Amino acid sequence: MLTFKNFNIADWFSFYRIVAFPLLLLLLWLGNRDVFAIFLLISYLTDAVDGFLARKYKMTSARGSQLDSLGDQLTFIAGLLGLVYFEKDFIFENILLIIVVFSPYIIQMIIAYVKYKKTTAFHTYMAKISAIMQSIFILHSLFY
Repeated sequence: MLTFKNFNIADWFSFYRIVAFPLLLLLLWLGNRDVFAIFLLISYLTDAVDGFLARKYKMTSARGSQLDSLGDQLTFIAGLLGLVYFEKDFIFENILLIIVVFSPYIIQMIIAYVKYKKTTAFHTYMAKISAIMQSIFILHSLFY
């Protein structure tokens, strides 16, 4: 059971992304692209900060890792949905490039689910680079 007792600042940043997901879906449903993009940017920034703070101040924990992984997955889904909803023409014009950019993450999630019956989140440098590239791609598409 999730309790807020003893949440540290890194946990709160991760928790923000989980709570922001329904808000992002609402903004998507309302078609509010600008506010959606701003909240998605905030989610990506909190993702960049939470792990750094946890490691720097020795606040890492199993709970923090789980919150971070769930927040990452929800933010990724929200970003993809926003890209598809707000940039339909761009998606169809560049479908092969988009498949190449996002397929490593999606394939990893499918394999993990098939093998372990749950998603996994390996926090490797390659995963971080991939997440940064995907975030930049989505934000650039939404802001410009």
